[in-house]
This record gives sequence, structure tokens and C-alpha cells, in this order.
Amino acid sequence: MPGTRRICPPIKAAGELWTALRQIVPRNLHEQALFSKILKHANNLAQDRVKLRLIAQSDLPEVLWVVVVLGGVITLGMTAMMGHENVRQHVSLAVLLALVIGGAIHVIVSLNFPFTGEYFCINPDGYNYLIEQAGW
Repeated sequence: MPGTRRICPPIKAAGELWTALRQIVPRNLHEQALFSKILKHANNLAQDRVKLRLIAQSDLPEVLWVVVVLGGVITLGMTAMMGHENVRQHVSLAVLLALVIGGAIHVIVSLNFPFTGEYFCINPDGYNYLIEQAGW
């Protein structure tokens, strides 16, 4: 699975923020106090960004995968053991059950990496909209 993960498009704003902060030279005590608050918030932002990337790279425990896959195999095996008068209906019900189990596993895989992937990717569209509305 590590080869199939796709991290959301990188945001260059963090690098640009630190570049802009390095150019600030406070001229008086008031600006120095504001600058220190800005640096504190920028450091918090950087720490949160690192945490986010660590969360994006973490996996679910292997025990959970064993339980999910083994549970699916056992459930499908039990449907194979149950008798049904019409073989076509029996096979179609087993296929539908397999699709439901496969769909549940797909959702688990998608939610396993909340900040990566195609379906649950967090991108900056909302922030860009707010920036446009504020006129920045």
C-alpha cells in the first residue's frame, strides 16, 4: 500500500511564510511584541503541520487487518456452506455479500490515510476562497 498513497498537493505557503517572516525587522517595542506573537503562532503552525504529516503516514495496526480480512473470508465461507434451492440465487447473494465486504474494506483503506488519497484529500480550496473574499 505505501506505493499507492498519494499525498495532497503540497502547499508552498509555509515556505513563503517563513521567508516573509525572516525579512521582518521590528522597529519598536510594540512591533517587537507583535512579532514575537507572530513567531509563536508560526511555530505552532509548523508543529501542527509536522503532526499532520506524521498522521498522514501512519497505518492501521496489522491485527485490525487480520480481523477484517479473516472476518470477510469466514462470512463468505459460511454463505457457501448454506444450502439454497436455486444455485443462481445462492451465487448472486454470495457475490453481493462479497461486494459489501469489499466496499467496507475499501472504505477502511480510504479512511486509513485521512490526509492522503483521492477521496479524502484535504486541499486548500476553502482557504483560497476565504482569501479571495477578504481581498488579500
